[in-house]
Amino acid sequence: MLELKSNTKLVLLGKLRVRTKDEVVDGQTTRVTGYDIIVVGWPGTSRPNQAYNVTITGSGGIIGEVDDRPEITKWTTGIGIFFAPRAKNILIENISLSKCIGTCLSSSYHAENVTIRNVSFSDSLWYGISLTCSKKITVEHCTFDSFRNGGLDLEP
Repeated sequence: MLELKSNTKLVLLGKLRVRTKDEVVDGQTTRVTGYDIIVVGWPGTSRPNQAYNVTITGSGGIIGEVDDRPEITKWTTGIGIFFAPRAKNILIENISLSKCIGTCLSSSYHAENVTIRNVSFSDSLWYGISLTCSKKITVEHCTFDSFRNGGLDLEP
C-alpha cells in the first residue's frame, strides 16, 4: 500500500501491477484478499489522517489481479485507489484503473471536492467508482467497461 498525505502529487508513468502473496495463519495457507493499493490519507481507528490537495496523474495506471485470482467470485476489498474519510481537494486524471478484485476507486465517508477526469475504468469484480456520503464530486470524460455490478455506485 502506498499512502499519500496532504499536498502530494503522484505521477504514474508506467503500469503498477498488483500481486498478493499467500499467508500462513495457524498452519493454513490463504491468499490476501483485502487491500488498498493507493490510499489518500489513512483511516485510523480514532483520528483519520485527513488528506488535502492530492493529485494522482500521469500516463500510466494500476492493474489489479483479477486474472490471477479465479477463485474470487464475489465482492472483496481489493481497491485500486481509496480515499480515507474527509479527504478534500483531490484530483485523479489521465490514468487507467483496471482488474481490481474489488472496486477501482472508492471513497470512505465525506470526501469533498474531488475531480476524476480522463480516467479509464475497466474489468473489476465490483465497481469502477464507489462513493459514499461524499459531496462536490466531478466525474468527466471517463470511460467504464466490464464490471460485475456497474460502473458507478453512489451511496448516501
